[in-house]
Amino acid sequence: MTIVILTWEYPPRIVGDIARQVNRLALGLLERDVEVDVVTFHETLSGVEKLDGLRIHRVSNPVGYHVNILTWSLSLSTEFERVVSNLIYEEGGIALLDVHEWPCVPAASSLKKAFGLPFVYTVYSLEDHRSSNPSSPLSTSIKSIEWLGGYESQAIVARSDRVARDMEKIHAIPHGKIYVIRAETQTWLGETVELYGRMVSRR
Repeated sequence: MTIVILTWEYPPRIVGDIARQVNRLALGLLERDVEVDVVTFHETLSGVEKLDGLRIHRVSNPVGYHVNILTWSLSLSTEFERVVSNLIYEEGGIALLDVHEWPCVPAASSLKKAFGLPFVYTVYSLEDHRSSNPSSPLSTSIKSIEWLGGYESQAIVARSDRVARDMEKIHAIPHGKIYVIRAETQTWLGETVELYGRMVSRR
């Protein structure tokens, strides 16, 4: 089983906790004989790095200046799509995307439609949790992408009970589609691999 992880932060680019959690996930999957490609953003690094069996594909944003994070994420999506498409055309065999947070959702949705590639949407927080004005036009746009991730994905991994509850409440996602997997527990990696397997078997 080959998993491609999409993430907007990954070491050495560390903005918050996502980078560290995704790194733990990728290395843990390798230990369980799951092949992993990480596709991520970096301001200056680009290309493919091979590290102990893990392949890390770093891309920059093709557009230099952005009004806000929404335009940044949408233009970055084209690079995510390009890298994953190349992997499919050159190697094939990708079983599943694991998409970490809303900036990666547009690329995942396009790849799903183009290649029939299922994805899991891993959510750490919601715009309603982060924004001081969640009704603003920018926050409303981000919330629509969060909804899209919930709608298009095969499953949602919520990193907390609050995220799971609010995905249901705010975005009307069915309860049975949401799986609470807390990265601080001892069983989180096994739960994640088991979920991947279930989603792949449904293809």
